Amino acid sequence: MALFAILRADRNQFSMRNQICNFAYIMRRVMIEQTIEDVASIDANDLLFRIHVGEVGKGLTDHQRRTLIGEWSAVRNVYDEYAEQLTQEQLERMSRFFIKPLTDRRKLARHTACASVHREQQERVKSKTDAVQQQFYRLRFVAAIRCNQVRRLYTAVREAISFVEKNRIAYPHEFSYEETVQTPSGRAVRQRVELTLWDAVSVREHAIALGYAESRCTTNQRLWREGRYSAARVPHYVEYNATVSLERACPAEPFWFLEIFRHRVFRRVEMRPDSELPERRQEFDRKWGYQSCVPWSDGGILALGAADYRPLDYLHTKEGHEFLPYEGIYAAALFGGLTVRMGTITGARGGEIQQIAQSPECFKQLDNVGPKAATRWVLRMVPKGRKERADYYIDEDTKNHLVELIRFQCARLGTTLLPVVKSEYGKTPPDRYVLQWNTHSVDLQVLNTLIRFLLHGVLLQAMDGTVVHLTSHLLRHAFANEMAELKVPVDIIATLLHQRDKTVTKYYSRPTPTQVIRAAEMIFVDRIDVGAEALRSPDEIGRMLEDAEGKLGALTEVFGGTCVVANMCPAKFACVGCAGNAPDPAKRYQIEQKMAWAEVQIGFAGREQLPAEEAKLKQLVADCKLVLEEMALIEAARADQSQGVTVRHEHGKQ
Repeated sequence: MALFAILRADRNQFSMRNQICNFAYIMRRVMIEQTIEDVASIDANDLLFRIHVGEVGKGLTDHQRRTLIGEWSAVRNVYDEYAEQLTQEQLERMSRFFIKPLTDRRKLARHTACASVHREQQERVKSKTDAVQQQFYRLRFVAAIRCNQVRRLYTAVREAISFVEKNRIAYPHEFSYEETVQTPSGRAVRQRVELTLWDAVSVREHAIALGYAESRCTTNQRLWREGRYSAARVPHYVEYNATVSLERACPAEPFWFLEIFRHRVFRRVEMRPDSELPERRQEFDRKWGYQSCVPWSDGGILALGAADYRPLDYLHTKEGHEFLPYEGIYAAALFGGLTVRMGTITGARGGEIQQIAQSPECFKQLDNVGPKAATRWVLRMVPKGRKERADYYIDEDTKNHLVELIRFQCARLGTTLLPVVKSEYGKTPPDRYVLQWNTHSVDLQVLNTLIRFLLHGVLLQAMDGTVVHLTSHLLRHAFANEMAELKVPVDIIATLLHQRDKTVTKYYSRPTPTQVIRAAEMIFVDRIDVGAEALRSPDEIGRMLEDAEGKLGALTEVFGGTCVVANMCPAKFACVGCAGNAPDPAKRYQIEQKMAWAEVQIGFAGREQLPAEEAKLKQLVADCKLVLEEMALIEAARADQSQGVTVRHEHGKQ
């Protein structure tokens, strides 16, 4: 395990330490129980199976038994990657430190208990996928309007800093700005956001004036004063004061993230006997269905700074000041928003989204594609288990979001090119990755936290009432289900998802509970008039898709939007409602025309007593209404994005 730690020294230290401790704790107990002297002598195929079924490992929990196999394989995979870099002589010398590989997984798969647990896990994921799949368009809308909201906050703060420095105004400095904010329900609210700008010196001096006592000057404190508190490099802090509605009988819409910071989810809760924070944090977790009270892993993006948190905390405790990490909030929203868009538009894995880089090898511009020589965009990343790059086509809104993120990162760092950083696991070479912070790539665990941060308060519930929390993997799973619902063959879905193992693809494309219920309801429909389209065999559909390839492929203008499916049309006959069709509000008239036609045909099918045809047309009308609703949300988000910010200062200047 010491060798494992050395080989993984570039990873997040906290997660690596947890992995080593968990693995060593379980194996130590098993080896003592079974009087095993050398871990390298263990036959993984035999011992891991006996641990899993409960024959070995007294006192281990079910979770520990289930996860040990994955942890064993993870450690062994690191050794295998390391062995590829060694000469034969070096390998003979180092292999005695390697644990043996697990080669017989069929024995474990055949075990009833294992299969039962696996099925239960799959059913839980399917239930979650069901809740997510029905809310794709709303998730994109909420992510967009919240990115717009924090962009206005960031712009206002930067303008306030420039104003104070230019006019040499003393800190703290009060300012405000007005905005029209879109709520998740689609309601527009005109309001004023009131803030105060501080610098590190004014924060420290105000805290001392209130009784904050500094200990004797340590080496760290001296470095802070020479670094962070020096006149040449003074950080700024933004205090949130209030959000005031400017409309009668219409409440204001404060920042959604205030509740998160007030419950200190990114820091360990205080365990003092007189502290109410642990109970408040537990109530917060119960309210939103969060499973654990451990700190959320944000990679330092949403921290105020390790050097300054004590005087800031003192002011918060003494006078209730609320300081916002405005840069980190903007970055977190952009990171989370990009992940949501990529997951719902392309179905990309989190590890593939992490590969998006400011480089010509990744970011490609395609000219003369589609009508009127339009410009299109494609991202090229290496899918899991592959060595060559593959195409991930994106729509215009995703491209604009990506450009905004790169522009923000470069402006923050004062460069035109992002720095080259290592990838999380080192499986892809260092590059100018867009998802980076303080010269480190953003971990997948952090990326999932940022999705949760951006969409906090958007409640998704499975059919059993369980709260569903989004991850990049769940978005990908829902995307696959969306394609499967369009009757796309498994091999085509595997191609869209860049997936080699079609067994996994089949699991992804299994129907969700809602789809099963919908199918069950159709049992009672007279099917005498089933159309020829429903009778087509998978082979015939496959031939249709082959015929469509190159004609209706990626980034081609299609009915109601733009196709973002790679080089083929999986739903040539059903563009309306297809997950690969990025709606374009400018094509609203096409959808309205289609819906009007379908409504006329519903009447005809009813008069002719064709219930199956009538049900199919009603589904088309429902799809049209959904697309129109998403178009309305896209228009609202774009209008919201175009808002300018006018900062008002306490001196009356603008």
